[in-house]
Amino acid sequence: MVPISLVICGLLNSRFEESGGISSLQNAYRIIKSLNSKNEIVISTYEGEVTKEIYQSSDKVVLNRDPGCDKFKVHPWPIGKKETRSSTNYSRIFETTINGISHCSNEIVIRTRIEILPTNLQEFKVWISECIEKLLKTDLPKIGFFTEHYNGIYFSVDGTLGTIPNTLQIGRKQTLLDTWTDSQKFWQNNFELLTRPTIKFPVSDEQIVGLNYLKLYCKFPLMDELNKIKRYYSSKRLVKSIMIAEQGFIVWSSYATSGFTKNKFKGTAMITIPKENNGATKYYLRNLLIVVVKRYKHMLRIMITGLVFTYKLRSNKFLVHGQLSYLRRKIER
Repeated sequence: MVPISLVICGLLNSRFEESGGISSLQNAYRIIKSLNSKNEIVISTYEGEVTKEIYQSSDKVVLNRDPGCDKFKVHPWPIGKKETRSSTNYSRIFETTINGISHCSNEIVIRTRIEILPTNLQEFKVWISECIEKLLKTDLPKIGFFTEHYNGIYFSVDGTLGTIPNTLQIGRKQTLLDTWTDSQKFWQNNFELLTRPTIKFPVSDEQIVGLNYLKLYCKFPLMDELNKIKRYYSSKRLVKSIMIAEQGFIVWSSYATSGFTKNKFKGTAMITIPKENNGATKYYLRNLLIVVVKRYKHMLRIMITGLVFTYKLRSNKFLVHGQLSYLRRKIER
């Protein structure tokens, strides 16, 4: 089997409870090494996140500077919680991912997080063998991920388009490195535009990575569409690029049968996914309709959540106001 590098990015200690503890990393290390002694685990995190046991269960540890969270103003919903500031960890995600991939020794790289690690040897062996075969079948810069976590035309979780899941990715080292490097530059250079207050739904990190991948390899004119980019952005140009990607550049795989940890994301393992990606136009038109329905369903869910929150908030205010009025009357008597 071709040697692989497994890159675990981000926080560790604070997420171990959701991943099964240090034993989950130790088990993953044994599984990786049992398949090929040249396989490696690379940890890309921050100071204070690494223990002796983590060093013993990995081949390389990359300690990154913490760029801090990205803070910006957002335009609040007319209903719901009136937040005037928001924050993301996009810069942190880019930093740990790029430096982690850069330190990999093997051509095939799996980029993941501490909550998603190999846990079942037999299932993982089948999964990784199939992925490697598809990746190396051609010289195309293919990228793989779990279909259950994807938002596109072939399948979409919440109606967003043009994303690549950040839970787990597999591909050639250079493909992943170029995609993530361009994504970081795109976020840094266009931060103010992408987070302007008039946008109710700012762009997601998975969109940034997905759109930059489409720009690099599937002829998507990202900079021409820059002023339109937000969470639910869509266009004919984007749809065309996604169709190119889905028909020849994506390695599809199932989280349910991958042999990876089923803890924090175990609910997604029960999602029903299409058995086959049929490239016929009629299926794409049908799937696009499904995406639109899911999009508005997801937006409606957010609005309902906002209404419920507002109702509870106002109810509490009226309750407190009533109690104060009652106490004031008693005191006056």
